[in-house]
Amino acid sequence: MQLTLKIRDIPDAGLHLEGPLPAALVKDGLAGLEATASSVEATPIVAALDVARSGDTVTVHGRLTGDVRLPCNRCLEEAHLPIAQRLHVILGPASMGAEDSADEEIEYFNHNGEVIDLETVLRESLIMAVPMVVLCQPDCQGLCPVCGGNRNERACGCSVPVIDPRLSPLQDLKNLKNLKL
Repeated sequence: MQLTLKIRDIPDAGLHLEGPLPAALVKDGLAGLEATASSVEATPIVAALDVARSGDTVTVHGRLTGDVRLPCNRCLEEAHLPIAQRLHVILGPASMGAEDSADEEIEYFNHNGEVIDLETVLRESLIMAVPMVVLCQPDCQGLCPVCGGNRNERACGCSVPVIDPRLSPLQDLKNLKNLKL
């Protein structure tokens, strides 16, 4: 799928673009989430976009769909996240911005007057589609802080009330409060 378009080449009837996002774009959009190259290539993210032009303003409507595989934030097992992100974007000259409209559903990007770069739009939409906390299941129990066992697989029986040594000065303050002077 072509991600860079010359504005003057967009026909009056508009364009329909559809295809998988390049693996490099998906990897960049998932940066910091521990996505492996194999997980990025295993399930492509597909974009279906309708691009229209009115003067020097370009509108893009469509959606991103797919399935992302990332490690769970609690137990580190593989989590499958369905992606179904709607896109409503307006690309305009640098003088146009989000303050020109009160519609919060629409994202605004600027272009240089000749070319629009859909890569930036798609990367940001992918980032917004992935939750901040990735869980393999909503009630994931995570790893035991004592033995490291996966609590989703079995109960380990470890006693958990281990106080973080960095917080021990707070325990001393609590003990001082209980002293009667």
